[in-house]
Amino acid sequence: MTVSTTDIDSEELVLSAVIDGDKQNVISVMEHLADDDFTGNNQRMFGILRGMYINQEPIDMTSVMKLHQEEVTQFKLRISYMELVTKFSSYCYQQEEMGNFSKRATKSKICDTLIKRLENKTQLRRLRDMSVGIEKMIQSAAAPASIYDAVEKQLMERTATGASRSYLTPKEIS
Repeated sequence: MTVSTTDIDSEELVLSAVIDGDKQNVISVMEHLADDDFTGNNQRMFGILRGMYINQEPIDMTSVMKLHQEEVTQFKLRISYMELVTKFSSYCYQQEEMGNFSKRATKSKICDTLIKRLENKTQLRRLRDMSVGIEKMIQSAAAPASIYDAVEKQLMERTATGASRSYLTPKEIS
């Protein structure tokens, strides 16, 4: 599966919002996103930031490099670390200039919009992956009941713990 530049830009903007050092942005991102919301080296960078968050280390552009410079420099991001650091602030300014957000809009509102965009892109990637899997099962002449079971299993894995389905499976109907 290919990841579009727009997906990568969204990932970079969210990473930049975290590195920007605003505590509210850090909390929002860590509460709403997971490793699989990112791809490639952006996923590795998010892992470093999540580790810092879990260990209650300060997260800002200086701390990231001070505490994790070796890890960050081991892999190549699409853009330089300094470009990543400034990307969110530049984006906020650009959005204000274009009139997409008012001058009074806080960076946290803009960050929340980016989080939602990334969550939506992740959900679409998961649906595409599921669709490919279903298509392969159909092409291999799998029994419809096994296809339904596989789809149900995948959907339940993506549902919050303790959730239950609210529909009958084909087996239960017959």
